[in-house]
Amino acid sequence: AAWDAALALLKQLGAVGADGRLTGKGERMAHLAMHPRLASMAVESGGDDTACILAAIVEEGARTRETDIRRVMDEVRETPKNPYSRRVLELARRFASACRGRGGRVRALSEGAMLAFAYPDRVARGRGNGGFRMVSGRGAFLDDGDPLARSPFLVCCELDDRPGDAKVFLACPISETEVEELFADSIIEAPCCEWDRRAERVRCVVQRRLGAVTLGERQVADAEPEKVAATLVEGVRQKGVGNLPTWTRESRALRSRVNFLARTMPADSGWPEITDAAILAALPGFVGGMTKWQDLERLDLAAVVESVLAAAGRSRRELDCLAPARMEVPSGSKVAIDYEGDEPTASVKLQECFGLMSTPTVAGGRAPVVMTLLSPAMRPIQVTKDLAGFWTGAYQLVRKDMRGRYPKHNWPEDPLSAVASRRTLKR
Repeated sequence: AAWDAALALLKQLGAVGADGRLTGKGERMAHLAMHPRLASMAVESGGDDTACILAAIVEEGARTRETDIRRVMDEVRETPKNPYSRRVLELARRFASACRGRGGRVRALSEGAMLAFAYPDRVARGRGNGGFRMVSGRGAFLDDGDPLARSPFLVCCELDDRPGDAKVFLACPISETEVEELFADSIIEAPCCEWDRRAERVRCVVQRRLGAVTLGERQVADAEPEKVAATLVEGVRQKGVGNLPTWTRESRALRSRVNFLARTMPADSGWPEITDAAILAALPGFVGGMTKWQDLERLDLAAVVESVLAAAGRSRRELDCLAPARMEVPSGSKVAIDYEGDEPTASVKLQECFGLMSTPTVAGGRAPVVMTLLSPAMRPIQVTKDLAGFWTGAYQLVRKDMRGRYPKHNWPEDPLSAVASRRTLKR
């Protein structure tokens, strides 16, 4: 890994070609007793005095909290008798002497442009609030009050090695024009579809990029539909499947019913679990022509759930048979079954269950429905999944308590032979 990283840097500096051999520039760099980064800067600048001083400051290390290397250089020149300045200037003279006859042609370059030859991977673009993105892809930051924090472009000379974004200790501004000129051969145009979190829509553009740094972009009107759909699905993943605007009580219930069978039926039965990942995988087939979050209001989530079901080889008819949405009680009412929890549940008035001798079951008899029996005021009286045991036991206590409270309703001694009804005795 270390060898590969070193070779990649030498190629980026122009010292080694694609074939792994030294280039002409690499030959000149190899004769300089300098780090390859600094040697690259010295060769490209033709041994310029400023470049040699900058190299000496980097080599010696800045002895100040100043992050702008130009100010450090000014201080060195203004105080040549200072011990630090003397060391830097002496090292710069040695560098200049070594470069004599080995540098390229002398050309007028800014300090930032010179340093870019040493740190092409650390050219960075500002992204606001003191944050930067380097060509290498790594993030970097300066304290928000630092004079360089609002620079559009920087060359980062000295960084720490903390995880995540690196703190910049020494840097130099560089203009966008200089970046464009120096790295013209490395700038590429790449199509890009990405989710714009602020606008909540898909953005399809062609980006001009230098490594991980985007220099500019233009809109694309005819992006590939597959890429647009995949990007919109990524937006759904970021915002959360549960936040989709078209979830309804029916579609959520449908998902719960399938997931109940996935938990309850044998493992080899093939009932799929409708996870967020499963929905995301199915979405591309349902979002054609959509480009923004608002468009998802047209999405039929019940159809998406059914497509996952069909892909697993199961049908809606099987689902309705094994995990019906409703069940009929002796009064004739169709009572909804809730599959959200660990067990299926249903809430129904006690009087509507007279004559129901045993607890209803689902999943082919594998799971009893937990019955919440309600008073005439729709308040829970009893929760049970053993209805037969309730009729022969606790019902008599419930009857004794409820007769006085609700005298207009039927509270027979034998609930199994009584007529079930949702009405009062008079009605």
